[in-house]
Amino acid sequence: MKKLQMTKTKILFIGTSDFAVPILEKLAHSEFIELIGVVTQPDKSIGRHQSELGQSPVKQWVQTSSKKEKKVQLFQPEKLRDEAEKIIELTQPDLIIVASYGQMV
Repeated sequence: MKKLQMTKTKILFIGTSDFAVPILEKLAHSEFIELIGVVTQPDKSIGRHQSELGQSPVKQWVQTSSKKEKKVQLFQPEKLRDEAEKIIELTQPDLIIVASYGQMV
């Protein structure tokens, strides 16, 4: 008897804040999903003198978690509208999931 082989759904995740991280984690650990890319806001100047660059919680998660797991492509466009088509062509997702991104999509 042949065993059915399911193909994983290729997901492009778009998110930035702490709210988006648990969603990203669930997607990354699902056996039915292949996380093919993550889009988040660019690093922003922070601090009193704006001399440090702050990373989004989603970027921090990708940098720490993708060392343990399969590397995930990270995109940080200034304006998603300008780069969306390029990112979609490059990643070829089956589905795009957006959670707390912070720009119009």
